[in-house]
Amino acid sequence: MSEPACSKGRMMTNFFLFTLGRTGSTAVIDELASHSSISCHGEIFRRNGALTPKAQVQYEQEGDDYLRYRLTNDLVLPYKMFLQLPEAKSLGYSGYLDSLNERTLAEGKKIFGFKLLLNQSTENPGLIEELGDKKFKALHLIRKNVVRKTVSGMVAEQRKAYNRRNYEHPDEKYVIDMASFKLRIKRNDGFVDKTRKTLQSSNIEALEVYYEDFLLNRELFYDKIFDFLGAKSMPLKPSDYSIMVPSLDRVIKNYDEFRSGVDKLGLTHFLD
Repeated sequence: MSEPACSKGRMMTNFFLFTLGRTGSTAVIDELASHSSISCHGEIFRRNGALTPKAQVQYEQEGDDYLRYRLTNDLVLPYKMFLQLPEAKSLGYSGYLDSLNERTLAEGKKIFGFKLLLNQSTENPGLIEELGDKKFKALHLIRKNVVRKTVSGMVAEQRKAYNRRNYEHPDEKYVIDMASFKLRIKRNDGFVDKTRKTLQSSNIEALEVYYEDFLLNRELFYDKIFDFLGAKSMPLKPSDYSIMVPSLDRVIKNYDEFRSGVDKLGLTHFLD
């Protein structure tokens, strides 16, 4: 069992939710953030974590004061935005993570976590090693239903809506290209294995959790996580992030072709 990280002599527990896209991770992070002892954030190491075009205009007008304003109001700047602060340019991963620990302690909390997608771990060379050195724990979130996971991603790309709060589903259907669907299905297990091996090779203590368990029984799902993180068991505020694909036949225009293709792949049980 690894020791918790220290920040200026004060004990902390650090973790990251390591996963692939379309695994329900946004809702899990959102709910964990409602715990009284946990400061939990989204994709702080995302590739497009620099300034958005709208924010870039404000940055050009207000300079570093704008970034400090964002830091004060958003509590955490994505890594690439953080590095634009003059005082942060030389800090790198270690200094950035240390600053987030300090902010967590200033909030009166003792557990800090964030979401990290597999691709973000490769887009930020050395990050996984740094997390291992700092004794971060990992929650490896897996979605077993690869059919729904894949459809969710393909629909999101066409709809151009990935995660929404209290989403009102449009009365629209989308064509699932079966060649692309089969390729993504084939790749999924490889990506899950790569995520697992990334953690194993870095000697990061990890707990595998499943999106299906989150849907089935949130209390048991979170009790495992609380025990792993050393957090007190308590009810969490339910996320208002919506399930973006509530039923496959409702959103898939070529459903008969799709179902036939799923049957041939031996994945019909995922349609139940």
